[in-house]
Amino acid sequence: MFRSDNRGDEWKCISPDLSRNLDRNQIKVMGRIQSSDAIMKNKSTTMYGNIVSLDESPITENLLYVGTDDGLIHVSENAGNNWTKFEKFKGIPEFTYVNSLVASQHKSNRVYAVFNNHKKGDFTPYVMVSNDKGISWKSIASNLPIRGSVYDIAEDHEDENLLFVGTEFGVYFTYNGGLEWKQLKNGLPTIAVRDIEIQKRENDLVIATFGRSFFVLDNYSPLRELKNEISSKSHIFPIKNSLMYIDSRPLGSRGKGSQGESYFTASNPPLGSVIRYFFNDTLKTQKKIRQEIEKKKIKSNLDVVYPKLGNLIIEDNEEKPYLIFTIFDENGLEIRKMIESPKIGLNQLVWNFRLTPQSNISLKISKPGRYSESNNGPLALPGKYFVTMHKVVNGKPILMEDKTPFECDWLNELTIPAENKDSLLTFQIKVDKLRKAIDASSEVIKNNKKSINYIKSAFKTYPNLDLSYLDTINNLEYLINKIEMKLSGNPSLSKRDIEQKESVSSKVGIIIWNMWRSRSKPTATNKFLYESASIDFKSLIVEIKVLENNIKAIESYLEENKVPFTPGRGLILDWEKE
Repeated sequence: MFRSDNRGDEWKCISPDLSRNLDRNQIKVMGRIQSSDAIMKNKSTTMYGNIVSLDESPITENLLYVGTDDGLIHVSENAGNNWTKFEKFKGIPEFTYVNSLVASQHKSNRVYAVFNNHKKGDFTPYVMVSNDKGISWKSIASNLPIRGSVYDIAEDHEDENLLFVGTEFGVYFTYNGGLEWKQLKNGLPTIAVRDIEIQKRENDLVIATFGRSFFVLDNYSPLRELKNEISSKSHIFPIKNSLMYIDSRPLGSRGKGSQGESYFTASNPPLGSVIRYFFNDTLKTQKKIRQEIEKKKIKSNLDVVYPKLGNLIIEDNEEKPYLIFTIFDENGLEIRKMIESPKIGLNQLVWNFRLTPQSNISLKISKPGRYSESNNGPLALPGKYFVTMHKVVNGKPILMEDKTPFECDWLNELTIPAENKDSLLTFQIKVDKLRKAIDASSEVIKNNKKSINYIKSAFKTYPNLDLSYLDTINNLEYLINKIEMKLSGNPSLSKRDIEQKESVSSKVGIIIWNMWRSRSKPTATNKFLYESASIDFKSLIVEIKVLENNIKAIESYLEENKVPFTPGRGLILDWEKE
């Protein structure tokens, strides 16, 4: 072993040969000692008898641990002046490769060792710990996969009992010092994990795999609390302080932009406050419970009891359970709700720092297209926030977790930041409220148009109606088209790509396009567009009210003449009258 005190400019030897110093040409390979003329004899292989693992205690200076490929561990407490050799370890075959050594960050005498014997057809997981600098060892492999060779181990820098190991079948962790191990998946394929490191500042777990590149588990800190909360139905873990920013679009739009499928891009970490939570409630529907019972009976070749019709009706009408997460500002006002499907285990969702958008309520949420944006509200201000968690079963909300606090702050790297953040958000909220009114008016016009179509059909087909109303209806159709053009633009010009003046809706859309991805103050143009759209919309409201009054008058005429139902009219309550 060599040491440098000047960053590698010079090296000095601080140990003798720490291996068994065996002649590899005298070791049996495939059952016998091979000839010197054997094909590829000693080619593409390292010399045997090497130091393959090394660690220095982070809390005790000059305490060194060294492991070799022929199954030895050496310990020096004086930077290599003297070495103590350990060559027998209970439960581990002699000559087993010492794959990793990790000196504890919490106890000066503690060291972890990982042995790997897969080259000899032995895939047993060997994970050992010593609390006396290597004098005695005990296994902490416990319930690790029996054929899952272990390659590396890492110790959490805050919790001495939280450990991670990389195995042939992925990553496992323990929160009780190795008494029990649990697998970490979260999108990780079942692959050999050869190296593990911890980024302490961000609490990130970084792993390198055999053949599948490397992976990063962002902020694994919730695992530190599992030992305290694992028995409860749910738990929201402490939420990391978040930096608020606008994500960059260097290629012109989201992701790879217009670069084509041959252009490689990878996903960035989610933008927003990451809320990690533990959920351990089944929340099964009656149908799911019945099917699981029937499945067991079928497997045991037993008769299945056909359910009563009433129970099947209940199943058909039962709503699937779900979770609601509510974001509150520091004044206790609700600003956002998010729905999640219940999944047992450790989960996460992301609040993207946005207030609830004021667009029309929709039953479906679709992903934005290539040139469109997600339906978002304005960016919230920096400050303190809270999140609660409800489960909803058969329409009954039950509070699972009360207000968990977290904080958000702006990433202040702006060329032209807004001087007054409160006034910026106030203006954005005004714009969003105008959008709400405009979107609602569009739906009202759409419904009025539908009503007019049915009314017109009634006058064409139902007897004893005054046909002179058809002219009135045509005038109303003209008024609807006129309102629609002012509100949303002329469709005849749009489909032919002919330029036209901005409609009320497009003016607001321009403001949102300009400001929803900016933290600079409103420009004079944005303020002008808002004032112009407000004035135009107020005049349209008058026209919409005139339209609705005229439609109601015609609907009253249809009621008087007992015309069958048309959309927009009320219940028929006088069917017994002649």
